Amino acid sequence: MASTSKNPHEINQIISENIEDLIFIVNKNHICEYVNFEELRDNQTIFNYIHPNDSDRIKKFLKNTLKSGASLEESRIKSRSNSFKWFEIKSKRFIDDANQSKIFLICRDISKFKKTEKNYRESLERFNSLVDSLPEIRYWKLVQSKDSVSPFQKTREMLDLVMDNIPHFIYWKDTNLVYLGCNTNFALLNEVEESTKIIGRHDRDLIWSKNIIDYIHNIESRVMDNDQPEHNSIESLIMSDGNKKWFEINRIPLHNLKRKVVGLLVTYEDITTRKFAGEKLKESEEKYRGILNNIKESYFEVDLNGTFTFFNDSFCILLGYSKEELLEINYQNLVDEENKIKIEELYNKVFKTSQPETNFQFQFRYKDGSNVTCEESVVIRYDGDGNKIGFSGLARNITEK
Repeated sequence: MASTSKNPHEINQIISENIEDLIFIVNKNHICEYVNFEELRDNQTIFNYIHPNDSDRIKKFLKNTLKSGASLEESRIKSRSNSFKWFEIKSKRFIDDANQSKIFLICRDISKFKKTEKNYRESLERFNSLVDSLPEIRYWKLVQSKDSVSPFQKTREMLDLVMDNIPHFIYWKDTNLVYLGCNTNFALLNEVEESTKIIGRHDRDLIWSKNIIDYIHNIESRVMDNDQPEHNSIESLIMSDGNKKWFEINRIPLHNLKRKVVGLLVTYEDITTRKFAGEKLKESEEKYRGILNNIKESYFEVDLNGTFTFFNDSFCILLGYSKEELLEINYQNLVDEENKIKIEELYNKVFKTSQPETNFQFQFRYKDGSNVTCEESVVIRYDGDGNKIGFSGLARNITEK
């Protein structure tokens, strides 16, 4: 219905002042010539309303509008409540009666959408954080609704590929310990043709866990009840074939977007070979240490700072200290300044060249304060990765000579 009580300009004024959107008209110098939500003060620029952190972006936006005729942007704007809110800004260039270029801005409140976006981003960050710490995790199905699957499609495909090509056994369950999914390795372990066919099954339906169902259920229920992950747990399990295997296990409670526990994810890494290799290495080292402790020569090891980390009984006798007294003492406490400099020069040379030095003579200070002249051979020590970690040597007392 048309109205004759007011002219078109007055009607437009009524409309603009009673809609929820913010309206600005600004000139090419960014000065506001009209706003619909407050009394306009002289020389008020659009940047009196724009959040300081958004100013540079809005300057480019306005410049682009004058050039292209229209544009779209988002910014925080100080509005009727005098607080900053997020708005979607649509701009359009027009020419006024004085043939001057102006910009018409209509700003729609998108704060609610931004809040939803923030919640989404925080959820994604939690997802990425978990993925970063355990790259094999594919739990997104539990925490995302069907409507929000699309943004995760590429992530899903990548994680599927990773999960099915790593040697770990991975599965996830709901709070009733019903299986919701697994990777290919776990399916093959249980002689299940496809990983999707694990969905809806219980541990009693699978062959791998029949001997340890109560043990598994107790631990997994504890993780969910306490809402606390358990990382890098080393455990031995008796498998369905009766063999004992060692695993490094991670158990992680899974949450929906409201942070409510909806299940758990579990990863098993078979470390049986590594465990046995470690035990054999330990046995070999104990045998090696036993030999060193029974030789007459004085054997010692120091770290790169010169602190004693290992020595045999003969070395303790050489210096007159007990093992408890000598352990973690630095060699500098046992020599004077002159011998300290000689030792530093020798050890620096061994470190730089990686070549052993033999028949090096210097003096230690015996526990009672007397000096002991020693002849020493020194070599560099390495860890399993080839990194230099210290020195080892043999020393003998030549004081009487």
